Amino acid sequence: MSILLKKISPDEFAPSPSTIYKIIKKYPYFLEFDHIVKKSEGKYGTRKQKQTKPKTLKYATEISKRPDYINDRLEHGHFELDTVIGKINDTYCIVTIIERQTRMSYAMLSKRNSKAIKQTLLKLIKKHNLDIKTLTVDNGSENVLLHHVIPTERLFKCQPYSSWQKGSIENMHRLIRYYIPKGKSFDKYSQHGIDYMMDKINNYRQVVRQYKIT
Repeated sequence: MSILLKKISPDEFAPSPSTIYKIIKKYPYFLEFDHIVKKSEGKYGTRKQKQTKPKTLKYATEISKRPDYINDRLEHGHFELDTVIGKINDTYCIVTIIERQTRMSYAMLSKRNSKAIKQTLLKLIKKHNLDIKTLTVDNGSENVLLHHVIPTERLFKCQPYSSWQKGSIENMHRLIRYYIPKGKSFDKYSQHGIDYMMDKINNYRQVVRQYKIT
């Protein structure tokens, strides 16, 4: 074991593969990542890597088909939606929605399943009287029922692993993290507290926007 920890060259010390992996199994906490090499083929065989396909929403339109006038923020009423997660075992997340032209943002606590996300979107629309002409979302499984609220031709999906394609809401999430740092549980927050936070964020962004205009 001391030989492994001293990183002596294999030319000086070359135990059999079975010996090395017995040591690793017995003392895994002593080893640094660079001590562990790929297991050799032969009688040990090769471990097949599980192939996973990127998730994609079935009932949504590719973002590449979103018109330029929406991309260029020339018209009011085009939104982005996302979720913010606290701790991994939290019951609740925060559903966020932002209007692309004005950057006005809204948020609501929600359970983390697709049915709850759909209902939360309906509540946000009703609470804030939102006229959503189009909605852009990512490919998360929590969004699979949103076509029941926004028709498929007006529901745009980002490409897998391309969160930058809904950059407005990603930037807004940085402001949320100013108030609620990563790793904090959302289960401890009330909707009243979320509304207060969003008022602060919207006021800040409007001041910044007016400053840029003037």
